[in-house]
This record gives sequence, structure tokens and C-alpha cells, in this order.
Amino acid sequence: MKKVMWFLLLTGVSWLQAAAAGERLPAGARSAAMGGASVALQGFWSVFNNPAGMNGLTGPAAGLYADNRFFVRELTGSRVGAVVPAGHASFGIALGWTGTGLYGELEGGLRVALQLARGFSAGVSADYLQVRIAEGYGSGHYATCGFGLAYSGPGGFSAGIHLLNPLSLSPHTVPPARLLPVLCCGLAQNIGGNATVSAEVEKDQEHPLILRVGAELRLAGNAFARVGASTGPAVLTFGCGFAPGKLVIDVSAGYHPALGFSPGLSLVYSFSKSR
Repeated sequence: MKKVMWFLLLTGVSWLQAAAAGERLPAGARSAAMGGASVALQGFWSVFNNPAGMNGLTGPAAGLYADNRFFVRELTGSRVGAVVPAGHASFGIALGWTGTGLYGELEGGLRVALQLARGFSAGVSADYLQVRIAEGYGSGHYATCGFGLAYSGPGGFSAGIHLLNPLSLSPHTVPPARLLPVLCCGLAQNIGGNATVSAEVEKDQEHPLILRVGAELRLAGNAFARVGASTGPAVLTFGCGFAPGKLVIDVSAGYHPALGFSPGLSLVYSFSKSR
């Protein structure tokens, strides 16, 4: 509980705000090791990070991501998803849960991505979010959506925009409650096929601007090393990844001087021959 209070003080939010913020939390240990920079990285974890980026997949895939923020039990989370490309479109499903018996969040939704033109894709998401707090605080139920744009250009350049919660509603509260809209914009550049750098900024209506930066280096074959940093709160991140065949294994860790470490692990299995 002490670490929970430190986390809330450093991020400037109350317990109730943290529970019902509907904040954008990047998924996948690859982006977690790169400071959370994710909106411009196209591939499987775009099913959570930017639905437009799902068109970066060449075949069906399924994945699992588990993390623990600062070794606080209430901030332990898991996410699972699946993506199925179909011509110029891709379809995805995303499920996630965070917390314990005292506090918990449950989310689930559907995603669709459509190729608009060469290199350009758009994506939409529709989600249900439940927030439950024990000790008589009750629970909240939210319906929300999101929109994304992705660009993949020549020379390994890519860009992404993700707008989360532009329209949200909690019909069981009076007056109806709404989640904060969150806008994230980012760029990524692959260098020579052996390195990738990525950066993004994120902002909502109440909290300071968040900056995330990260880099990835191919070590040998299908092994990767990663490093990054982010603000809000300030965290240094690092990790590694392996891609033995159709399975991709990524490990991440983040470090905050006052809050400690945040480990993460993700697995993605591709049902096609290519990664």
C-alpha cells in the first residue's frame, strides 16, 4: 500500500481518479522495454496500442502480456488478444484485467483496421470497461471507443496516431460519467534493418504531457536488446526479445528510484510462416 500511495502522489492523481481514468497503457514487453513507445510500432500489439497498426501483420496471431507495476499486487495485470488479417483489413479482439480482490479493472473489445492507400491504414476500437473497488466504493461500467491512423513509408519510417475515449459513457451513473480523452502521436525509424528508434507524446485534458522514447538493437539472428525512458512518472526501461520460429518472446523491466522495478513478459504466436 505504501508504494501505491507513492505512485498516486508522484503521478498527481487520487485513488478514485486512478481507478476510473481509463488511461492508455501500452501493451507488449517490446514497447514496455522501449519506454512504452508503441503507437508507431506496427504489429501484433497494435491490437491494444493503435488498432490501425494491425495491418502490419501478414497472418493470424495470438498473444499474452503480463506485467506488474512496481511490485504492487494491486497493479498486476494481464492482457490477451488475437488478430486475423483478411486482405486489406484486419480484425482483432482484446481482453485485459488488472488488480486483486480489493481493486480491479476488466476490459474487453473488438478492433478493425482497414488499409486506406499504400502505406496508410485506419483503425477503430469499441470497448467495455468495468472498474471495481471494494470497501463499499462499488463499481463503474463504461462503454468507450478509439480511433487510430498508421503510416508505413519507405526507408523503414513509420508514424501513428491513437485517440482513446473520444466518446465514452457510463449509463448507470447519474449524471453519466465519461472517461478522459487521450491523444498519442509518435514516430519510429528502422535503421539498416538492425536498429529501431521510436518516440511519442501523449496528452489528456488533466495531466501533464507524457514523453516516451526507446531504441531496439538486433544482436544476432532473431535476438534483440532494448532500452528506453518515459515521463509521468519518470521511468528508465530495458529488456530483450527472442523470436525462435513462430514464437516471439519479449521480456521488459522498468525502474523508478522511489517506486522500484516493473517487470513484464509477453508471448506472441504467429500462425503464418513469417513473423
